[in-house]
Amino acid sequence: MLRKAAYVLEMTKPPQLALLAFTAFASYFAAGGLLSPMKLGLLAITSFGAIGGVTALNMALEVDLDSIMTRTSKRPVPSGRLTRREALIGSLVLIAIGFATAALINWLVLLTCVLALIFDIPIYTVLLKRRSPLNIIAGGVAGVMPTLGGWATATGSIGLPAILLALAVFLWIPMHIWFIVYYHIDDYRRAKVPMYPVVAPPQRVAKVVVAFMALMAASMWFYWALTGKGLIGDVLLTPLAAWSSSIILRYSRSMDRGLAKIVFRTANPVLVIAFLGAVFSTPHLAPLVYMLR
Repeated sequence: MLRKAAYVLEMTKPPQLALLAFTAFASYFAAGGLLSPMKLGLLAITSFGAIGGVTALNMALEVDLDSIMTRTSKRPVPSGRLTRREALIGSLVLIAIGFATAALINWLVLLTCVLALIFDIPIYTVLLKRRSPLNIIAGGVAGVMPTLGGWATATGSIGLPAILLALAVFLWIPMHIWFIVYYHIDDYRRAKVPMYPVVAPPQRVAKVVVAFMALMAASMWFYWALTGKGLIGDVLLTPLAAWSSSIILRYSRSMDRGLAKIVFRTANPVLVIAFLGAVFSTPHLAPLVYMLR
């Protein structure tokens, strides 16, 4: 039983789970959330259950694709360590735990969990992933929900600052996902998954990602101007985003697989820097803070 539970835990993709949970907690503190053991504990359980459960459910539903792709063939279900039924039960238990604790926080946090499930499973996984190169839009919407949920945990509401942080996550996602696709592009072609990098010229993909990175930096600067928080993060984020963009453009010309690896390995630090910075205040330097008072 413990071994099966460990395999279900593996299906939550702990590094991805940790990153998305980090955005929830950073958003919570950026919103002025207090060091409340009760709230932080509930947010932790909600993040683990809802994020991890939805991720595991995604794997349970995509076992046919995972079996084809070398990168994913050793996951618990395609490798035979878990049956699909066991994976479905385990993921649904996690989701139920996450939703139950979200409801104990407030209805907005529960709503973000429900929306994450809807956009990730029926819309992204079932309807779009195998049919449309625009599938990442639905996946991106699901990916911003922990940020909104963390803010709602602290304030009981979702305002413009929370939306700007969520927008930053949404604009960051193509850099992360599409360059994982590039690094493993033979897998995606073999599985016939029409991700945008598979079907579009690399120069076009690069232009989209670079534009999204610029807009991500702009959203974080606007967040600072509005709230007085994030200046240090923005000062670090902007040159890192510019450097990453130069690597992305180099990749589009050379198709060097090593450059694709650099881009997706840089993606996580980009998001971490942005969200760590979002917590800390420099209000005396933020123009809109005073203009809007």
